[in-house]
Amino acid sequence: ASSRVRGGQTSDRIASMADEQSGPPSDNLFVTGLPVGLLEDQLREIFASYGEVMQTKLLPGANKTSALIRYSSAEDAQWLVENLNGN
Repeated sequence: ASSRVRGGQTSDRIASMADEQSGPPSDNLFVTGLPVGLLEDQLREIFASYGEVMQTKLLPGANKTSALIRYSSAEDAQWLVENLNGN
């Protein structure tokens, strides 16, 4: 299943960095399944439509790209996980 985000870009999985831990919600997200060739400014523009993005980092791969995205609040990041993951 892929998540459709603005601009026609798709993502297989959006996960809070807290998913891997059992701590409080995190403002950091790990996003997988992004298209190869996605640029940093495109990534920021897409995810800024869901909250204030503080930092992005593309992690390019052979067939798909992953990214780390840090929002200004854990609430914005958690909303994205709950509402867009797998959609």
